Amino acid sequence: MPNINKLNLSDDDLPGFNPQAMPQGLGIRVTPPQPGVYRFRLPESPAIENVFDTIETEDSQILIAVFSDDASLYNVTLRQPYNARVTNRFREINLLNPETGEKEPTLISDYGMLLKAVGATPDKVSNKYLAAALANAGGKEFIAEHTLTANCNPKREIWQNGEQVKGKYGCGRNYGVEAWKGKKSEQFAIPVDDDGKVALRFKCKCDAELRSWSKLQGFRGV
Repeated sequence: MPNINKLNLSDDDLPGFNPQAMPQGLGIRVTPPQPGVYRFRLPESPAIENVFDTIETEDSQILIAVFSDDASLYNVTLRQPYNARVTNRFREINLLNPETGEKEPTLISDYGMLLKAVGATPDKVSNKYLAAALANAGGKEFIAEHTLTANCNPKREIWQNGEQVKGKYGCGRNYGVEAWKGKKSEQFAIPVDDDGKVALRFKCKCDAELRSWSKLQGFRGV
């Protein structure tokens, strides 16, 4: 290779190219750790301002925080980046009302529990205020359970032997660290590898090649 001083390098500006505006770590795939309870740190400002996205449905707008690249979470316990998606999709659970002593239906979301864990719950609960609350919580830490999930998507063509199989779609099975069966749905256990660890890559019952993905739950403050 020639020396830099021997190249006839142009001194013309490169239109639209700004290295300072580029995110760090773009495209780096972070290997998920094994399931467990870890301590995490939110990305600092201004990176945390770029984690937001939405899902538009017929009757609502669902807020999502996508932590990746230079806006990844930081796993303080393992001292490494951690990629995750935390959504404000509601689900209903029954919580005990201490005043009445009875259980009452309550709407919760992972996003809302994350805000509570870092002490950033806003007075108003519109998506605008919920996003601003998280954006202002940059650098704060919380504890959460990291688990692994996988899905053999019936809307996507499967992969076998490292290649996508045209016209063959997933069987719809859902996988998690533990198996369970409900009235309307069922979760199968992700297999364990030869080292006794939950597999990050495995084959579905239909022979589709699947990958385990990170999921956070059980948020609480430090």
